[in-house]
This record gives sequence, C-alpha cells and structure tokens, in this order.
Amino acid sequence: MGLFRQPRPRRFSHRMIYSDEHTERLKDIEQRARRELGMDSKTAAGGDKPQPDISFRNSGRRPQAAGMSRLAIMITAIVVLIVLMLYLMTGTWPV
Repeated sequence: MGLFRQPRPRRFSHRMIYSDEHTERLKDIEQRARRELGMDSKTAAGGDKPQPDISFRNSGRRPQAAGMSRLAIMITAIVVLIVLMLYLMTGTWPV
C-alpha cells in the first residue's frame, strides 16, 4: 500500500558555507601553544601530563568602557535638571 506510506525525511547534513576566521585563528593559536609546550593531541586529550589551561574565554567580550557608568550619568543629569529648575523658579543660582 504505497498510498499511505510516508517517505522517510532526508537526513540533515550541515555544510559550512562561510568559514569562521576567528574560530580558525583561535584553533591555530591553541595548536601552536601546544606544540611549543611539547604536547601532542594525544597528550592533550588525556595523557599522563596535565593539560595546561590554554583557553581564550575573554576573547569575544568587549572591554568595559572607561569613564562614568550609566548610573553616575543619570544622577548627574538629575542634579543638573534640579539646579536648572531652581534657577528658572527663583531667578538666582542656588549655588
């Protein structure tokens, strides 16, 4: 009964269309560091020697902006608005 038979769905195969240069560069740096330390891929995977911490955790994060934080900017703006309102209401600078 071919009428009620559902065809099998195609298997999913993901082919990389675009290459990720950043990830490739990090892998190259990792491999170069392992070679400089005298480690091969078998040793790094779980050999007798301990694996050094070669991780690049903060490579994708932006550094924190130097200067005032958002809260400090908001407080400064509120103080300036209060002083400006007092000047407009009384006609003299309150400071």
